[in-house]
Amino acid sequence: MQLGTNQTPFMQSLEDWGKLNNKPTHYPAGIYEMQTKLNITRAPQMIGVGGGQGSTRTNRFETARRLVGTVFYSRVVGDYCVSTSAPSFDFGGRIENITMLGNLTYAETRIVGHGWYMNNFGWSGQVTNLSIDGFIGINLGLGYLQDTHFDNLTLLHGANGQFEPMLEFSARSNFIYFNGAHIEESGAMIRVRDGTNGPFEIQFNETHFEVGNYFNGAAAAAGDPELEFRYSTPVIFSN
Repeated sequence: MQLGTNQTPFMQSLEDWGKLNNKPTHYPAGIYEMQTKLNITRAPQMIGVGGGQGSTRTNRFETARRLVGTVFYSRVVGDYCVSTSAPSFDFGGRIENITMLGNLTYAETRIVGHGWYMNNFGWSGQVTNLSIDGFIGINLGLGYLQDTHFDNLTLLHGANGQFEPMLEFSARSNFIYFNGAHIEESGAMIRVRDGTNGPFEIQFNETHFEVGNYFNGAAAAAGDPELEFRYSTPVIFSN
């Protein structure tokens, strides 16, 4: 894909064809620059190449030419890069092997936007090897999901001093399982937007949380003392 052009219309056409024919949408390896939001109005069936925890952590200081797999490169300002939200609750949902980046190199200025919003799919929903990295806004926002599994989710390099979390629950999601997640490098990890109607029975299994911003500025050279504040799970909380 050619950088500097908006590939969201092309991606939207793939999704529209998949929805019309009840087929998964397959995204070949490459960097897809998104200057406008990708709206998916069904239980998502999005299959990429690569993705997962190794896709960003092993390429932190590499240029865009060195990234491999399916990479969504967001240039969306003030909104989510991807919205997977059915108009009414839909069964299922499958997202695999996708990396979404707010910046391709760490010297690049990040656009003020959010990562991925998911809503109204679940009951055997499966999200596998999804990495979201480098958004000043919310990396991952969850509306209403139920019985959905996130395996090998990676949320990295978030808010950067802004008042946005890496992971936000904005509706009453139920029975959400995070297995082997890695959530790191942000001052705000998780936020429940509405405490009276928040998530119920959320499980983090073998999940690693870590604060700190040690890949930026002087902290990278001096060693960030916040690296000492780390913990792992299992953790279960309910509302």
